[in-house]
Amino acid sequence: MDGNVVFIGVGNPMKGDDAFGPRIAQEIPGAINAKNVPENYISKIKKTKPGIVIIFDALDFGGKFGEIKIIEAGKAKGILLSTHAIPLSKFSEMLAPSRVWLVGVQPKSALFGEEMSREVSESARKIKDEVLCWLKSHS
Repeated sequence: MDGNVVFIGVGNPMKGDDAFGPRIAQEIPGAINAKNVPENYISKIKKTKPGIVIIFDALDFGGKFGEIKIIEAGKAKGILLSTHAIPLSKFSEMLAPSRVWLVGVQPKSALFGEEMSREVSESARKIKDEVLCWLKSHS
């Protein structure tokens, strides 16, 4: 296991705030935009032998719209990745021995055909800026 970090954006870009993960992934160099099929990228991720995997996704945790929550995947029992049927803890197990973290945003709406809400869009911009700043300082 190397010390490198893999970033993954998860969500459906056609469903309002569910586009949070894909929007961030599009703007981070080397990030994987898994859209709504993160399980299709397990093999690709494992080949890089990352020390850490960070997933960006919409996550309904009952917070304020646009609120960010960071969760270690191994401790996230019962949390599903976005609108997908794969539990975060199972996805994390498949990526072992990498440590997997979820950066989730509280969505306002994830209806098909909607635009991303202002609150989630602002959170996506802030997270993207923080990640790019971190990457710049570690290159």
